[in-house]
Amino acid sequence: MRAGQQSKYRWMGISLGLSIVLLVLKFTAYFLTYSTAILSDAVESIVNVIASGFAFYSIYLAGQPRDHNHPYGHGKIEFLSSGFEGAMILSAGLVIIWQAILSFFDPKPLSNLDWGLCWLA
Repeated sequence: MRAGQQSKYRWMGISLGLSIVLLVLKFTAYFLTYSTAILSDAVESIVNVIASGFAFYSIYLAGQPRDHNHPYGHGKIEFLSSGFEGAMILSAGLVIIWQAILSFFDPKPLSNLDWGLCWLA
């Protein structure tokens, strides 16, 4: 494995790990506060985690050598990765809109804002 490939894997792994940590922190803050704004940010973090994981896998696949089934290589997976990420962003947007509508018609009082801010700070 080349040094450039190792560097890509390392940075993608760090990106994926940090995305997971942020996801846990944001959902913890949401369950402490029941804030729709924090929930929408947490839902967006789900997209980051899934997109980072898929990008990590697609970089691995794109680095594979040509074979009988893929005579021109595996580079086209990167286009699939971007389309998948776009679909995930659209899905997250729809979930956020749906949650905002639900919160508008059935609002919950905010609670534990001090703890929620500590988790996000």
